[in-house]
Amino acid sequence: MDVLGVVILCIMTLLVTVAVVLRYLFGITYQWVEEVSVYGQIAIVLLMAGPLLYRGAHIRVDFVFLKLKNKALWAVSLVNSLLILFVVNYTLVKSIEWVRRLHTRGMLTNSGTFSQWMPSLLVPIGFTVAAVFAVVLLVKTLMGFKDISKKDPAQ
Repeated sequence: MDVLGVVILCIMTLLVTVAVVLRYLFGITYQWVEEVSVYGQIAIVLLMAGPLLYRGAHIRVDFVFLKLKNKALWAVSLVNSLLILFVVNYTLVKSIEWVRRLHTRGMLTNSGTFSQWMPSLLVPIGFTVAAVFAVVLLVKTLMGFKDISKKDPAQ
């Protein structure tokens, strides 16, 4: 996933650089370039959210996790994983409904070049990726309970 984010970022940088050169040297402007660069940024954020959640690189209250040991840490991690899974799946369902509404209404992007639902598909795609990583995180957390149980049965 990291490679995909880097590729999208490189394409956006190249596209914006060409657009700036065309604008300042030749007076040629394309509105869709700005839209594509914005959607590229959105794509990077949404596609990288799942891997970051899995790695634990998302925003959380680390001092709580640092103070906990064994089963207490596992229990808090389990609640954390379940909350992440719930929020990601809820947002996924709502984003699919949103894209359907955009498609039904036939809305266009600001430049009038694209149907709005097409770039908006980045949201449910990104949350689908995040949902997969959330399930993997939950399984990993559940498997961690077995490891904790083996280490110290008294806890």
